[in-house]
Order: sequence, then structure tokens, then C-alpha cells
Amino acid sequence: MEIQIDVPDNTSGAWAVETFEITESAATFENFKHACKPGQSSRWVKPGTFKRLMKNGNVIMSNTRAEIQDHTTFIIMAKKKEGMY
Repeated sequence: MEIQIDVPDNTSGAWAVETFEITESAATFENFKHACKPGQSSRWVKPGTFKRLMKNGNVIMSNTRAEIQDHTTFIIMAKKKEGMY
């Protein structure tokens, strides 16, 4: 599942929407870290350009494949409620 975000980068007080990039080497490193953790070997990071919501410099959420995987059940439930499935 891939989710495209059409929100422009912007800041409002403590909140910010930012575009960021995950390089091939950064993705490889993250995937290696997760492969070494029990129960997280299926959580893969993919290189590319993504969006993230920040609050006070901390990531709240993003549209990376790994984060979407973490929340797929809730995304599907929300889409069903909106009649998208």
C-alpha cells in the first residue's frame, strides 16, 4: 500500500509538514537494524521521497512504507467507513 500526500511543506507553531528523503544506504541500514529485532523482520524501509508530520522536532507520522505497514488495519477501517473500499 502506498499513500501519496498532497500537503505542501509548511510550519505552524510547533507543527511542521516536511518532505524528506531516505537514501538507498539509509534504507539498507534501517532494514538491517529491524532484521536483527525479533518480530520486526517484515518491517522494511524503502528508499524514496516522503512526507512527515513533525511536532517540536519529533516525527509524529509519515507516509513511509514501514509506517503504513504499522497502521494498515486502521487505514483500511477508515477507508471502509468512508466508503472507499
